[in-house]
Amino acid sequence: MLALLSATILAVNTTLVCVADRSKSPDVLGGALSYACSTGGVDCAPINKGGAEFYPNTIYAHCDYAFNQYYVAHESGGSASCSFNGAAYLVNCTTNCVQCVNKQSTTDQQMLNTLGYLCGPGVGQLGELCTAIQPGGAAFFPNTTRDHANWAVNTYYQVYRCAQPKSACNFSGTAEIEPCM
Repeated sequence: MLALLSATILAVNTTLVCVADRSKSPDVLGGALSYACSTGGVDCAPINKGGAEFYPNTIYAHCDYAFNQYYVAHESGGSASCSFNGAAYLVNCTTNCVQCVNKQSTTDQQMLNTLGYLCGPGVGQLGELCTAIQPGGAAFFPNTTRDHANWAVNTYYQVYRCAQPKSACNFSGTAEIEPCM
């Protein structure tokens, strides 16, 4: 019997994004960040403490923000607008709506471990962003471990998806990327 298979093929829409080279030292990246935020003319207030892009508070996330802002403002200069003396490079980043969620097989304990890594007091990668899943926060309801963990992994993923498309939604194999609903 001949089986007919149908497949939905999604067009992958991409845009060029300037990201920090993860193999460069924090000192090298810091120098390039200083250039982008001063001489380069990028408004870096959003990556300063209290700014909308401060978290995750890492040199990579801050550089990704500033380098891409610089690139967008100077993209007529081509790839040279995303060099920063070798501290950055261009990547094709999907503009399709995708999200990172915990796999159905992920246990509550694994999700709690991920929440601790991303939102734990004093150590959480997402810092104050995690107030969204605290009582009174915009993403508190539904108040389940799975919903809070999905919020956390997706928030992290959305920051790093262009620079680290394969690893930004891994969390020791407990999460996966899926199209937005």
